[in-house]
Amino acid sequence: MRTVLVLGAAGFIGAAVTRQAADDGDEVHCLVRRPAPELARYGKVHQGDARQPLLGLDRDVAAHLAAEVEDIVLAMGHVRFGMSLAEARAAHLAPLHSALAFARSCRKLRSLTYVSSIAAIGDCDHRVASGELPPAIKLRNFYEWTKYEGERLVRRFDGPVRIVRPGQVMNSFDDEQRTPSPLVLFEALPYLATGLPLAVGDDMQYWCAPVDFVAAVTLAAARSDDITAVWAIDPASPSLRQILDLLAVRHQLGGFRVSNRRLARAISSVVKPRWLDLDVDREVLAYVHATYDLDLSCIAGLIDRGVVAAPTDRSYVQRTVDHEVARRKELR
Repeated sequence: MRTVLVLGAAGFIGAAVTRQAADDGDEVHCLVRRPAPELARYGKVHQGDARQPLLGLDRDVAAHLAAEVEDIVLAMGHVRFGMSLAEARAAHLAPLHSALAFARSCRKLRSLTYVSSIAAIGDCDHRVASGELPPAIKLRNFYEWTKYEGERLVRRFDGPVRIVRPGQVMNSFDDEQRTPSPLVLFEALPYLATGLPLAVGDDMQYWCAPVDFVAAVTLAAARSDDITAVWAIDPASPSLRQILDLLAVRHQLGGFRVSNRRLARAISSVVKPRWLDLDVDREVLAYVHATYDLDLSCIAGLIDRGVVAAPTDRSYVQRTVDHEVARRKELR
């Protein structure tokens, strides 16, 4: 049994990590900004603020945690590609600075695991390994910038650091844990419904994974001395074309498909969804057209060794698609 502190425990990934750690028999402490009584069944809930010194906790509580915590999981912040620079700093970098300062006081610290994102590598045109942070990349928006900067901060931490990079985090295996807000392609559903163009090259993988798989990978990284960085991605992720086929068959939301990615990107750079009265951030379209050439040997190795169990099928994708379309009632 290990003592785990999850920062951002009320978030989608943070809550899944909290549940998984409790199921594994760990002693779990959860830091939340707002009351989260539903987490009490999994561990001790501490209401604080990761942006503040001592995580916004009472000094005695902070001292107790610093004396006992062995693993810290950093899952703070939220995903919104259209966030401003000020939002990005407040939601991601400010709590990260404070969390790293607190981690330095933890005497028994065995691992500091930062839940980053596939977005940290930006618009990269070569195959990227899980541990690589390209030195000079094109960043599409301030969310991407915070993940890039966040990894740079964590990598400079003088301690046992792990970095976990999810792609699109979807509903759980059993659909009990559902995405609280639409992300990326699902944010663009109103855009799709109008028939506006999307690039759908055969090489465009939609790298994703169910949230409980992401949680399992995160904890596997935290507990391993051999892992410094890992993709939290289902190696059998569908292609964007397959997701669009699913949307077309089940919900008649096929959209107009363009095989030339450069043309589709050019169109989306000119078309502003707000001009068309579409509730879609323009920055989302850059991700709908994004491609990532990933070296998945790290996650494949974890699966092959039985450290984590790969999703047995893609049913979580279908359930997520149905859930996201049902959320946008105006599309029906």
